Parts: sequence; C-alpha cells; structure tokens
Amino acid sequence: MEKSHSLSLLCVSSVFIFAGLCGGPGVDPCEYDVLACQANLYDFTIDKDCDLTGELAVEVGGGESSYVALPERQPPVVYSGGQGGQHIFVGLRITNAALDRYDKVLARFGVYSQCEIGAPCYSFEVGEFTCSDREADAKTGVCESILGERTAVLGSAKSLRVVDDGIVEEYGLLVILDNWPVWNGTGVIRAVVLDPCEQSGTAEHTFPGESREDTGR
Repeated sequence: MEKSHSLSLLCVSSVFIFAGLCGGPGVDPCEYDVLACQANLYDFTIDKDCDLTGELAVEVGGGESSYVALPERQPPVVYSGGQGGQHIFVGLRITNAALDRYDKVLARFGVYSQCEIGAPCYSFEVGEFTCSDREADAKTGVCESILGERTAVLGSAKSLRVVDDGIVEEYGLLVILDNWPVWNGTGVIRAVVLDPCEQSGTAEHTFPGESREDTGR
C-alpha cells in the first residue's frame, strides 16, 4: 500500500460519538475507555526523516483490563448498557514497533460484517439482500458493512503500553456497536495501524455470523 494512501484511509472515519449510547443514567461511557474517548488525531505526525520501510506486525484481540487473544472463530464479548447501547473492548499488539524512533501510532479498529458475492447478506440499513458485483468492494470482492469503528492515536492520552521484548500491547479500547449481531456471512474484528515512518500493518479476527432463519428474525 502506498504510504500517503495509508494515512488517508486511516483518517476517513475519525469521528467517535458516544453520547448516551451505553451505561446507566448518569454514567459517562468514556469512563470505560482506556483513552477516555479521546482520538487526539492532531497528535500524530509523519516523520519525513525516517527511512524505515516494511510492514508492522499487528495482532488484534480483546480485553478490558489486559490483552486477550481471541479463540479461533469466536465472536467478541458484547457488553450491554442500561440505555440499550452495546459495545466491545478491542485489544491489539504490535511486535516490531520502532520505539527508538517514535512513541505514538495511529490506529483504526472496529467490527464489520462481510459476505461473498452471490451469498445472502443482511444490512441494518437495507435489510436482506444478495451480495453482487455492484455492492462488493472492487479490491476485496466482498460486501462489507461497519458495525462499529473508531480511529485514535495510541500513545497520546496515555503512553504506549510496552511489555517484554518491546512489544506494544494495548487493551480496553472501547468500540460502540451501532448494529449487532452479525447476520449471515462473516464477522470481522480488524485493526489497521500506521506509524510515523508510514509503515502500516493490518490484523483481522473472523467469526461466523448468525443465521436469521435459525432465529426466525
């Protein structure tokens, strides 16, 4: 992926609105988020003098108080608030960050629903439909909808969490779910990370969606 394109893709969905979506009366949902809902996009800059090239090694998982690897094909734990909102906690690891060059990274992470061309799909916006070439992404060849997503600078509101051998391990990243569950197709938890040297990395965790026929909904 071209470096300039990597940054523009990460900055597309940068607005994260919580107001009243989860938690009981008088509870600020941002109290649950390790970044206190701060995106701090202004705090990320590209280092034009950095000549590092390559790909970041990224892993995506879950966890509210520690990083938790997700079992294969297992959906995330979904939390429901007193006002009807739902959210998950995303965790991510970067095993080859150049911490001697920078102390912040830009990350976009969220939950998505995918289905193959010709397969039955369900979108909360349009209802049931069959994925076709017209709806599918030209690069991936699948139809995808966003269930919840945010973009934030990690290392800004709080320092990057660094564990053994210089591995960055973040957790407690709250993502509000605008829609849930995943109907038909495949659910995807994805994290895309960009560092100041314009090195990027992507990680995905997939799990099967629920059948609307089985539930009768």
